[in-house]
Amino acid sequence: MKISEIKKLVNERFDVGMNDPVNIYKDILIEHPKIERNDKVMSKILNFVKIQNEKKDKKQNKRKEKVMINRVSFVDAGDGEIYEQVRGLQFIDINGDMFDEIVVHEEIYHPNTGEELKEGKEVVLLSEKFEDYGDITTLIEDIKTFINKYYDCDNATLVFSSWYVPLTWVFDRLNTINYLRSLGDHGTGKSRWMDAVGRICYKPIIGSGAGTVASLKRMVKKWGGTVLTDEGDFKDDDEKSALVKFYNLGFEKNRTIYQCDKINPDKIVFFDPYCPKLITTRKPFKDQALESRCLTHIAKMTTRKDIPILLPKKFFEEQMVLRNKLLKFRFDYYHKIDSDKILDIDLGENIEPRLKQAMLSYASLFANFPEILKEFKEFLEEYQKELTETRSMSFDGTIIKVVYEMIKNNDEFITSGKIVEYIKNLSPDFKIRSCTIGGHLKTLGIKTKDRRFGSKRGNAIVFNETLRMVLKKYVPNIEKEILESLEKMENLPCGPLKKFTGDGGDDNNNKNTAVRMDNSPASPSSPQLPFTEFALKELKTLNEHIKPCPFNDLYNEVDHEISKEELIKILNYLKKEGSVFEPKQRMYVVA
Repeated sequence: MKISEIKKLVNERFDVGMNDPVNIYKDILIEHPKIERNDKVMSKILNFVKIQNEKKDKKQNKRKEKVMINRVSFVDAGDGEIYEQVRGLQFIDINGDMFDEIVVHEEIYHPNTGEELKEGKEVVLLSEKFEDYGDITTLIEDIKTFINKYYDCDNATLVFSSWYVPLTWVFDRLNTINYLRSLGDHGTGKSRWMDAVGRICYKPIIGSGAGTVASLKRMVKKWGGTVLTDEGDFKDDDEKSALVKFYNLGFEKNRTIYQCDKINPDKIVFFDPYCPKLITTRKPFKDQALESRCLTHIAKMTTRKDIPILLPKKFFEEQMVLRNKLLKFRFDYYHKIDSDKILDIDLGENIEPRLKQAMLSYASLFANFPEILKEFKEFLEEYQKELTETRSMSFDGTIIKVVYEMIKNNDEFITSGKIVEYIKNLSPDFKIRSCTIGGHLKTLGIKTKDRRFGSKRGNAIVFNETLRMVLKKYVPNIEKEILESLEKMENLPCGPLKKFTGDGGDDNNNKNTAVRMDNSPASPSSPQLPFTEFALKELKTLNEHIKPCPFNDLYNEVDHEISKEELIKILNYLKKEGSVFEPKQRMYVVA
C-alpha cells in the first residue's frame, strides 16, 4: 500500500476522534483485510498517528495561550456578585466559600501574587476569612477600643479614625474620599497611629515617604487598597511635583494621570490614583490644595502607662480579627451605598461647604441609622467650632477678628490702613503694612471698593455674602445680629450710601460724585482725582527731609493705598497744574 493511502486512512480516523495508534491500526485492518500485516506497514501507521497527535497538541496549547489569565485582588462579576482576595492566594465570595479561580464571561481571574505577600515581610495586608461583627455600631465601637488601646489621642481624632476605617472598605462605591494625616514632631506617636489605624483599613499598602511615584502607581493599580505613607514630608527633588500630583488627584474618582510610555513614547499610559491614604508628616504641606484634602490631627506625646512601647504579638492577632470583620462588612454594605443618594443627606446649615464635602462620605455609612446620624451631626457641629477656633488664631484669623470688632463698633469705613492701626493699638511692637493686609483680604476673597467717607477716601471693604461667609469661617461664636445687619447692607460699600457722601446732601444727587462705583480710571486732567490732596500733603512732608523725593519713597509713604498707576496719574496732573516739579526722572518737588 502506498504511503499516501496509509496517511489518508489515518487522517480519516483522526477526524472521527480516534487517536490511539493500536486502535487505529486494528480499525484499518478490519476495513482493509487485504493489507499486508507486517512490521513495515505497522511502523508507517504508527508514525502518521504520532505526527497527527503532535499537531493536535500544538493546537490545544495555542488555544490555552489565547485564554488570558487576569491577576486581580477583587472581582465584580455583576448582579451583586463580588469576590475578594484573601490570604492563601484564594478568592472568597459572599457565602464565605473559597475559590482558586473565578471565570466571568469567559474571562479567567486568578489572585494576585508577588513579593509583597511574603509571610513575615508583608507589604500588603489581607484578611483571612469572614468573622461576625454584629452591627455597624458594634463594629465601630470595636475599632475605637482597638485604636484607644494602642494609641493615645483626643476624642475627635479617635472618632474620625474609627469612622474612616470602615469607609476605606467601601471607598470604591464613593466618588471622593479625603485623607487622614497625623502631624507632629518625632517621638509624638505618628507611626503608632499609622499602625493602629492603617493596618485595619482596606488592603493596607505599607509604604514610606521614600517610595517613588512609579512604585506607588503600580501598587495602587495592582491592589487598589489604602496607601500608608509614613514620614511623608516631600523633599525638594524631581519627584516632588509628581508626588504632589499623585496625592492631589487621588482624592476623587476618574482624575486620571496619563503619560508617555518610556519604552514606546507613542503609547499613552493611563493611571487612576483614587484610593484612601493615611499620611504622617512633621510639617504642613506647602501645597494648599493637598493640605485641604487632609483631615489632620496634631500628634502629642502620651502620658499613659497602659500603652505598650513595643507592639506585642496580640496586637497583630487583634488587627487580623478586625480585618476579618471588616471584610464581612464590605460584602454586606458594598451594594447598599449609592453615591447619588449621598447628596441628599442633610448635615445642617452651620457646617461649611468644604467640611460637608469631606464628611458626606462618612455620613453615607449611617444614612439608614437615624440615631447614629444624629450623633454624627452633633459631633460635626462641635468639630466645626474647633476648626473655627484654630483658624481664628492664624494671621488671617487675626485680620478677620479685627474686621469683626470694627463692624461691632459700627465702623462702616474699614480700610487696610485702619486695620493696621487697630492691630498696632493692640500690639505696638507688631510690625505690619497695609499692603500686606490688603493682600490677605484679597486672598480671602473679600472685596474692596474705592469710595469717600466724609473727607476721607480709600479702598473700603464691601459688605456682601463673601464677607459673611469669611466671618463665619474665622470668628468663633459670631453674633447672629451682626450677620443679619450685614445681609441688609449686602453689595453696598460698607453701609448706607448717605454716610459717605460727605456733604449730607441728597443721596441720589451725590452718589455719582461721592463714590466711583465702576472700574473705569479717572481722567488724568480731572481735579477730582482720588487721593490728590493726600498725595500732595505726603510729598510736602517728605520734601522736608528728602528733596527731590524719589517716586518709590512717596509710594511707600502712602502705604500702597494708592496704586502705582493712580499715583503716576496724580503726579502728572499736579505737574500740569504747576503744584509739583520733576527736576529729574521720577524725582519730585512741591512748588
